[in-house]
Amino acid sequence: MTLIKHISEYNKIIGIIPELLNDEVYIVELSARNKYLSPEERLSTGLTRTLMLSRETARSKESINYAIQRLEASLQYRQTDTRQPIPEKSLVIYIGINPSSMIDAYQNFKKELDAANDKVVKSLLNKNEPDFNPFLKAQSILMSKIQAGQTRKVWVDIDVDTKEPRIINEIKEFLNLENITYHVVETFGGFHVLVNRSSLRKGNQLYQTLTNLNTKDAEVCFCKSGLLPLPGTMQSDHLIKFV
Repeated sequence: MTLIKHISEYNKIIGIIPELLNDEVYIVELSARNKYLSPEERLSTGLTRTLMLSRETARSKESINYAIQRLEASLQYRQTDTRQPIPEKSLVIYIGINPSSMIDAYQNFKKELDAANDKVVKSLLNKNEPDFNPFLKAQSILMSKIQAGQTRKVWVDIDVDTKEPRIINEIKEFLNLENITYHVVETFGGFHVLVNRSSLRKGNQLYQTLTNLNTKDAEVCFCKSGLLPLPGTMQSDHLIKFV
């Protein structure tokens, strides 16, 4: 299985993500989203919930493709709750649009494991059952800290949860009037607007503009995870692409 379906769209995102500093990595992750399956497909495949399948890091732009190949290879041993192959239609691959600091990730990882260690010691002293789960899940915890360690915010990600033309057009109009550098990525259910942080003026009204666009049928917000569905790959039957 090849997750990258359109190489020119993939190359566009590789072209705009920041170059890495000494302690930084890129992060990519693969998930299976049951919302892209029909009720019948969820039942027949056993994918009844969203699964975070695997995460990988890359130390250069050139090695991101290799990290994606490792994600592809991981599908050989991942299964649904009923021990069936993960359906390709459900797969979504994400990329961190900002670099992740390994120093920040390590410090936060160490803090969490140190706290877990203190609890184990106290439990043993009090002759209670200690909780070793944080140590057994250490690899997963570290990868979560790496994902959360996107501290150098080169791109600000606006998540537009609708395809309604009025919403995306008003955002683009505001950004153009303010001479703000941005890119628009179309996803399955809406858009991600990547705003170059260095082009934002102090005191700009971007937050207020986005707040005013929210309706009961359309959510517009800043994406806190820093994860973008990877252009050139698929969400269900939709190609993620720049527009």
